[in-house]
Amino acid sequence: MTPRRYAMIGEASGEALSYGGLILTHDDPAEMQWLFAGIRGRVVELGSQFAEADCMSIKRHPDLIHIKWPLRREDFV
Repeated sequence: MTPRRYAMIGEASGEALSYGGLILTHDDPAEMQWLFAGIRGRVVELGSQFAEADCMSIKRHPDLIHIKWPLRREDFV
């Protein structure tokens, strides 16, 4: 069974947030919403129509690689 993946859809664009043409995903919708709190949008579950090759976990995003996972919100104080 494929793990659940979530993406954030921008309010203005209606498009999934992406990096280098890859849809940014995460396995925890609440964490994704919290990390991208400054972005107006909603988190949705991606269906199987999106291939793994078309997605990038936010854990691999170059601007987020310094974050230790699992996420500890107290590290952001």
